[in-house]
Amino acid sequence: GQCGACPRLNLRMFSFDRTDAMQGHDLFWYNAALDPESSYARINISKDWKTIHIYGWSDSYSDDEPGEKEEESGAGWREYKHCLDRAQNRFVECGTIKNFPESKLPLSPDMNGISFF
Repeated sequence: GQCGACPRLNLRMFSFDRTDAMQGHDLFWYNAALDPESSYARINISKDWKTIHIYGWSDSYSDDEPGEKEEESGAGWREYKHCLDRAQNRFVECGTIKNFPESKLPLSPDMNGISFF
């Protein structure tokens, strides 16, 4: 495809049951191609491992919401939050913040759990 050579950001998490340690269960899987000239991403996992924050920056968001026009959404950081749902035994999307302030992005894994840049 057009972005076959683009850098990728992947995070895959599993849980393992003590009764069958060889059989992992998907908790979370994130895979994104990043255009090196117009998009960036960061992933942060909370210290308690219950929340995953994906921060994405693009010079244009246009198709996140039905009917949203490119000029309405524009460029900037967004936060996509995923929370551990123990009943479903997986992470589920639990919030999105458009126009996330760059000043609030996690800077240090020591402060915020584990971060991937």
